[in-house]
Amino acid sequence: MAKLRPARCVHCLNEVDCITDDHLFPKSWYPSSTPANLEKWKFPACLKCNRAYGLLEEGLRLLLAACVSTTSPASAGLWESARDSMNPAKARDAKDAKRRENVRTRFLSRIRELDASFHAHALPEIHQDRPKGTIGLLVPAKELHRFIEKLVRGSIYITERRYVEEKQEITVSLLRPEDSAPIVSLLEQVGEMYERGLGIRIRKGVAQEAKANAVFVFDIWNQFRFLGAVTDRNL
Repeated sequence: MAKLRPARCVHCLNEVDCITDDHLFPKSWYPSSTPANLEKWKFPACLKCNRAYGLLEEGLRLLLAACVSTTSPASAGLWESARDSMNPAKARDAKDAKRRENVRTRFLSRIRELDASFHAHALPEIHQDRPKGTIGLLVPAKELHRFIEKLVRGSIYITERRYVEEKQEITVSLLRPEDSAPIVSLLEQVGEMYERGLGIRIRKGVAQEAKANAVFVFDIWNQFRFLGAVTDRNL
């Protein structure tokens, strides 16, 4: 719901007359083990940006939730919810059934039988020894990067009440656990930790000599680890 008040969008940085609340993580990304009274972090966004990210996040949720453990509390209920959202039999009406059918068709079009070449491009997982199957899903790299950039912008606003300005640059990394371990270790010693229930953990570190620069590690569903950083282009 748009609110009739002027505000600045965290995404496009434009001043708008009507503002919406964009959730850092959509409600559908929280596992069923999340405490009911946990505050779902949100920040101001214009309606256009909020809608665009909503579509992006729903597509990513279906793909990533299909790869999680169905027994881990950190990802409880995620796949079941994603699967139901693609089931025409659970639709409210004919229009909703058609939409669900289209979503399922797009989802199925991304399924591939794995061969040796896929493993080199697989998303890094926190627990690499987790059993692997013979079926994979194609995850759009561009959309995943946009989502992580959103997490950086939103986390900066929520924790510091400031915007990532145009003079700053956001970079995204998909590092394997052994490569990200030194960063995680450092942030655990000198950084900040934010746990949003069992499924979401955010680590943040700020450069002492340049407070506007920050690095983040996002652990999602105790399975995926994404790194993002914001730096001043002039430094």
